[in-house]
Amino acid sequence: MICAAIEGVKQCAVPGKTIKSFDLRDIAIRRAMVIPASDPGLEVFTKLRPQRRGTRGSSNWYDFSFESLEVSHGPKRRYNEHCSGQISIIYDDDNPASVSEYTATYAADKAVFEHAEGVCTRAVSAEEHYAATARIGLIYGPCFQGLRAVKTGDGYATFEIEVSDTKKTMPAHFEFPFVIYPTFLDSAMQSAYQALTHGRHEGEGETIVPTEFKFMRVSNNLPKASSEAFSGFVKSAWISQKSCAATIKVARKD
Repeated sequence: MICAAIEGVKQCAVPGKTIKSFDLRDIAIRRAMVIPASDPGLEVFTKLRPQRRGTRGSSNWYDFSFESLEVSHGPKRRYNEHCSGQISIIYDDDNPASVSEYTATYAADKAVFEHAEGVCTRAVSAEEHYAATARIGLIYGPCFQGLRAVKTGDGYATFEIEVSDTKKTMPAHFEFPFVIYPTFLDSAMQSAYQALTHGRHEGEGETIVPTEFKFMRVSNNLPKASSEAFSGFVKSAWISQKSCAATIKVARKD
């Protein structure tokens, strides 16, 4: 759904301008989308609407929503909203200060990553990770099993992501290029589970799924080849018995 919003807003880009990244905020995941096993299935819609600033006209942000319509229910069919949020396109020439801002952010993230590497001492294999998620009801197919080299400790986890070769699973091995693939984004989100479960009793697993995203930035220049590797870190914390929060950063592995 998030990937669909990015692809949708990309079509609204200013011709001739180079896109640097996409910013998303205040994303709410309202309900899972269950795809029927039989025809005719679902119709899905990604809706974008320019956001307005009252009397000051439009802003650079778009409101988006991802909805589905059950085709088989005749006149009783209805739209279901699964996800909503706001999205904006960031161009290379948007802000002269962006280079210094990027440098400062990179330095801060690098410091946190180095700290995470120091406290994350327990290694978790990919097999262990996906066996653990399966035990709590989160079963990932082969293309969504991209998390590798996980280490956990003190509310942190470091990890690598292997880009799945999704093209080979498509008819005629054809696939349109996307800014970011759902398999990659999902693998990054899975990392929060390991940071949250470190130090908890082995049999004390909770089924946790993301329901909100405060802010997300996605580069427009992510490598697409399945041979590419990424590394990242996550800092997670339980807010209550039923809710938690996580900050996840992923970058191309040097």
